[in-house]
Amino acid sequence: MSHVEENAHRLYQTAERVPGPAASEISLVVRPDGSLHVVMGNGWTSEALAAHHGARAVYRVLRFHDRVRVEARAPGEQVLLATEPPALTARRLLSGMPYRWLPETNPAAA
Repeated sequence: MSHVEENAHRLYQTAERVPGPAASEISLVVRPDGSLHVVMGNGWTSEALAAHHGARAVYRVLRFHDRVRVEARAPGEQVLLATEPPALTARRLLSGMPYRWLPETNPAAA
């Protein structure tokens, strides 16, 4: 696992565990000299931040209610980690399952 991917996983785990506002965005820009620049809720893409700051790496952490998304970008490397809504997870899990209808039973007749 690369350094960028490892950092993205750490940020993702932290964002999932730490309570925060319902919606938030924070970007961490690693500058060419290794210093860290924190940008709050700017709406820029990770590509635009990297180009604008000449960054070694950019990490964007976005939170919307129960979902978390972490984007990491460095030269030649891109990482995306994201949660998905519970309904989508259920749909993925159940999409390939066969359906079997059980006959109706009348407990009074039994």
